[in-house]
Amino acid sequence: MTPSPGRSRIAYPRLAVLLALAIVLSMAEALLLPPLGVPGAKWGLANIISLLVLLTFGFRAALVIAVVRVTLVSLLLGTFLGLGFWLSLGGGFFSVIVMGLALRLPKFGLLGVSILGATAHNLAQLAVYALVMGSTGIFYLLPPLLGFALLTGSITGMVVQRLRQY
Repeated sequence: MTPSPGRSRIAYPRLAVLLALAIVLSMAEALLLPPLGVPGAKWGLANIISLLVLLTFGFRAALVIAVVRVTLVSLLLGTFLGLGFWLSLGGGFFSVIVMGLALRLPKFGLLGVSILGATAHNLAQLAVYALVMGSTGIFYLLPPLLGFALLTGSITGMVVQRLRQY
């Protein structure tokens, strides 16, 4: 596979390392970190990588990394094609789309983009769950999930701001 115009071959090894790091962060979150106390609320550590890739390599690369990460982690955890897989896939996909669009808006800084991404992730997960279960009752979780999106999106944004210095 040849790099797209304007991209050097060096991008592929870097993307592979970032994908591996995203997988490690997802696995660590799933296996080591305590739950946040609200069904569906997660720390979102792998979103650090999604946002870094979006900023460094662009929208398409970030979307690919998010989809491949969710797929590989679900295979490793034994949840492939289960409800958790679809929730993660919907959340990761929609989050990258929203962050990619928000980056084009002049009023949004990195922290705002990250918070929007976390919010989009939660909204997509609730929507996928509502579609699969045929009920909108799950949206009662929206207020606490939005609170966690503010917290985790802020943390992700601050980490990415720090990492971009290097």
